Amino acid sequence: MASSTLFKLVPKTVWYSQLVRYGRFVGMDEDVNFIHLCTEKQLSWVYENTFKKYPVCEQRELLKIDIDPTGLDIRWEKSLRTGIAYPHLYGSIPIDNIISTSYYKFDKLCTW
Repeated sequence: MASSTLFKLVPKTVWYSQLVRYGRFVGMDEDVNFIHLCTEKQLSWVYENTFKKYPVCEQRELLKIDIDPTGLDIRWEKSLRTGIAYPHLYGSIPIDNIISTSYYKFDKLCTW
């Protein structure tokens, strides 16, 4: 399961406000104490099942995160809904670990 690159989908407004306020991404899910991440292969499922709740006009930012070797507290934990293991980051995403950001455009062919 180990991968040196993971991803985070986030509304662009949330990403920029946290970058300005904290200088890093601290998360957007108030009901958990970790940041949901995913692998490249998991992106389409994550978008379809969790990210579609945001308005279509909301720009989506895809954070590409370098996690090797960082010492970040990443735990692979199974989803209660699917039984599939997803990476969860306990802590924040330092700006130095973000390889790139880009607009995420999802189409029906599951490409981006």
